[in-house]
Amino acid sequence: MRKMVSTSVHSLNPEQHQEMAQAIAHEMTRRGAIASSGYLAAMAVAIFSSPYSADHPHIVYSATVIFTITFLIRIFTLWRFKSLYQHNPSLWFWLKAGSVFITALTWGCVSGLAIYYYKDTWTALLATIGTVSMCAGSIYSLGMHSSLVRTYLAASLLPNLVASIIIGLPGLAIFFGFYFIYCAVQSHYLNQSYREARINAHRLDTQAQHLLHKLTYHDPLTNLPNRALFNDRFEHAIGNNQRRYQLTSVLIIGLDRFSEINDTLGHHAGNKILTAVADRLTNSVRANDTVARYSNDTFAIALENIQHASDAARVANKIIENMHQPFEVAGLELFITTSIGISIYPLDTQDPENLINNAESTMRHIKESGGNKYQYYENSINNEAVEKLKLESRLRRALERNEFQLYYQPKIDLATGKLSGFEALLRWCPNNNEVIPPIKFIPILESTGLIVPVGEW
Repeated sequence: MRKMVSTSVHSLNPEQHQEMAQAIAHEMTRRGAIASSGYLAAMAVAIFSSPYSADHPHIVYSATVIFTITFLIRIFTLWRFKSLYQHNPSLWFWLKAGSVFITALTWGCVSGLAIYYYKDTWTALLATIGTVSMCAGSIYSLGMHSSLVRTYLAASLLPNLVASIIIGLPGLAIFFGFYFIYCAVQSHYLNQSYREARINAHRLDTQAQHLLHKLTYHDPLTNLPNRALFNDRFEHAIGNNQRRYQLTSVLIIGLDRFSEINDTLGHHAGNKILTAVADRLTNSVRANDTVARYSNDTFAIALENIQHASDAARVANKIIENMHQPFEVAGLELFITTSIGISIYPLDTQDPENLINNAESTMRHIKESGGNKYQYYENSINNEAVEKLKLESRLRRALERNEFQLYYQPKIDLATGKLSGFEALLRWCPNNNEVIPPIKFIPILESTGLIVPVGEW
């Protein structure tokens, strides 16, 4: 048992030792405050139910005053435990040890004198039962601190042992001696068991916190940081580079046509590819750079302390080259290309959120133009994305407001020169003076699914 406890204790770091010591001290203080009320109850019995207070009032009432003072000290140390222990743990210990010693010695003298004066009456029996009960209670309230238990047992039992010898009761003296040994041994093992339980509880709590942190800030599939942790690290990196006047780059990497693989081969195959992509991305950057899974098929990389904006392009080229190697999934060789949007701090903006948004809009722009390349952020890309969002918002109301018009264009048979039919052309006219060409709104209708109700119209 000792070896186990020692090994467990040594596995804790200094901060964990401090936390465990404080937890033990608080538990001792709490139990001691409860136990101290037992002495006042014992003195109430002595005052109201025995001749002790009438025959020797100076002993009983002096002890009652001492027990009241130590009771108030224990209540105070419990009430102010946090500030007292954290600011001056030595003061807490001496208040605790002093109240324990004074209480034990006072009770030992009271019960020892009760045995001496009333050896042939039930008062001596009550005193003996009270001593045995108090010592058993000390194992519970002080068992986490072996030296305090031994101090309490010695101060409480020694006067009773001496009184038993003086009045000629060697059997009772031997009982008190063996009872001291028994309580000391029990407190020793209780101390070890309690400390081992506290260490195990602390270790489980640490493991639970670590697991909770991992589930909160890491992607469970790839084990990479998730969006929340990436944003936090990226802001921290920018804060550091502000002081060093260095560049920071964010790369948003989207997998081209990844949804086709999920739809065709299933999510299990898609998950294997995502895991393999995460490994290749991690191997493409330095150890101090951050790679994260930003969303379903999108990853993010934060490059810290780069000297030139072109350094981000070199990393992007390396990623594209690494992706040229096929992925083996379900007996097939699959090829995945990537679209990489790049934004540079502080060249593009100094706001971390805007930097990420810029890189993300650049990545989407690359995907729409065919993918499989990288591009630096440009203001025109963001303006185009904003304009597209505005058009989409207006399109969703266009059908309700009857803003679409059909124009019929005649079709002429060149061989005969006769009319062969008409071609219906859709036009969007939000107001009388504005006509939006189909090349702008038809792709939005198709990407949003609005093409179906418009086609029915």
